[in-house]
Amino acid sequence: MKPIIDVYKEKFSGNARIVFEKALEDCKSLRQNCISSYHVLYAMCTEEIDLMTALCSAVSIEYQYIAGLSRREMEFEEKYEGPGLKVATDTIDLFKRAMERARYRGRTSITVLDLFDIFCKTATSPLVGLFASLGVHHTEVMVAADRILKEYEFRQKQADSKYEVPASLHSIGVSLTKLASEGKLPPTIGREKEITKLVEILSHKQRPNSALTIVTGK
Repeated sequence: MKPIIDVYKEKFSGNARIVFEKALEDCKSLRQNCISSYHVLYAMCTEEIDLMTALCSAVSIEYQYIAGLSRREMEFEEKYEGPGLKVATDTIDLFKRAMERARYRGRTSITVLDLFDIFCKTATSPLVGLFASLGVHHTEVMVAADRILKEYEFRQKQADSKYEVPASLHSIGVSLTKLASEGKLPPTIGREKEITKLVEILSHKQRPNSALTIVTGK
């Protein structure tokens, strides 16, 4: 049976996985052994600075205030004295809501925008609470978040379309570029020379349409 942390990690893709791993790293470094929603929020503040800055700017609050407050709250979270690592109840609820949003949009994994949406739309979320302590009403946060989400999701849709395999090839292939962007490809170990050679070939100015063929498994 997989450790509970690995089970949760598989639910994230792309930058959302980086956010989760940052939250996990902070939890371990503080020896709290329990991932709270404040760990995730602070990870969002440090790993998704542009997104969080856009939100703070929209409600006339300095990004540094929210980042600083979320870090302070994270550091004061209670320690878990039991075995292994634990995911707090509020964090489980956060991930559950984010997954529901992802599935509603036809996806099977959580993205950063799913986490962002839940943090902004849930009245009891730590982010909404921090904004409230600074005099920003929840409605203002939701309106600003909706506007930002529309812009980011439009840009994401445009970017994703570049990675899609043509419809005529769906039955015989997948887009490795798309899988890589979602963090679904395993790491390549011991192939540094081959990777360097591949980059050189594909980057050659005199051969803009290079095609690579190789025996399977080589």
